[in-house]
Amino acid sequence: MSALFEFFELYFDPDAVLGGDFGVVMLVMYASAALYMLDFYQLVKRKSQAETMGIFVIPFGVSMMGAALAAMMLTVPRPDTERIALFGAALENRKLQAYLVLLSFLWVILWGICYLLQRKRERKQTVRWVISCIPDAVFAAVIIFSFLYLVFCGKSLFSQVSGWVLWAYLYAVYLLSCKTVLLAVGLIVRLYSARLTFLKWHEGKNPSAFLFRYYYVYQNAILRNVLLFEGAVLTFLTVALVMYPPGKEELGDIVMVMLFLYLCAAVTITIASAPVRKSLGRFKKWGDAKRLKELFCREYFTLDPVSGNAEYVVTRHFLIDVQRPAAIYYWGDLRNVGGWYPDGKGKSRSLYFEKAGELKISEKEAAAAEGVFAYAKWYVQMQNHFAFVK
Repeated sequence: MSALFEFFELYFDPDAVLGGDFGVVMLVMYASAALYMLDFYQLVKRKSQAETMGIFVIPFGVSMMGAALAAMMLTVPRPDTERIALFGAALENRKLQAYLVLLSFLWVILWGICYLLQRKRERKQTVRWVISCIPDAVFAAVIIFSFLYLVFCGKSLFSQVSGWVLWAYLYAVYLLSCKTVLLAVGLIVRLYSARLTFLKWHEGKNPSAFLFRYYYVYQNAILRNVLLFEGAVLTFLTVALVMYPPGKEELGDIVMVMLFLYLCAAVTITIASAPVRKSLGRFKKWGDAKRLKELFCREYFTLDPVSGNAEYVVTRHFLIDVQRPAAIYYWGDLRNVGGWYPDGKGKSRSLYFEKAGELKISEKEAAAAEGVFAYAKWYVQMQNHFAFVK
């Protein structure tokens, strides 16, 4: 692996920082990162826009800063410079090119996993994502072709062609490496953001304390996301400051980066906690909060639901919108069931609650929400019947 590390060290040229092709490199890196982040947004997209942005904002900020730092610290020398000959000489090493092929295979594996995750999305989004990855596939193919040429011809391809071909190859390695890192980050966030549904309430547990943990931590990917990125980046910066004390000018830049990360954390935590705090606060509006929380935990975690799927769970007294953070509705709060009506995105239908407000369900969710409307209609009929009897 030392040959691979030494090869990537050649990209680092302190004398060329903020010079040469800096503007072009910065543009390429930002364009690549921006296109990837559009795909990454679709990968982590949740039903709640606030939750999606909370998960997305820190990886986005880190990726943009990473692109800027890469553009400032790493350079691909022009074909007419002496430094490019160092790359050409390094690529005569068959072991190095084999490692670069493994890098290509790593990209293929990560891409494949992301593709499987994307298949759960709409076909249009999946097709767009596949098309956007065509340049990366070309980069991987170029790296593999160069290695096969070395194996079968016994000499490096770059000793037979112009320096511009080597220059293009170095950019292919550079951009594919960056994309591989971004894909890895995306998968880590995806796994780290998974809802922990296996953690359940059982009789004897304090319902208030459990619901606080369940919706603020177990079901809240944003807070875990903050801890992951904040912990990793701030730990790295702290270690770097201790081991390599910077000058006054560099210290100011590092402090600005750390303040930016703290600001991102504060914003995302605020976004993450707002809907949970609002939803859990409704128990007091509905009546005896302690009794209702215990009733909710018992019905949701220990008893069979009236109906349930990956989108909505209906219990005797509550409705849970599973895909949104702490989206809990109390049937005793239900006042009316609306019909289908057109809106900007097609058709939708709503349930109207006195204290929780409107729950709008789109036409795409019609099949998943069948049990919801059936129970809601029955509940309203029962309420009207009892009111008539009284």
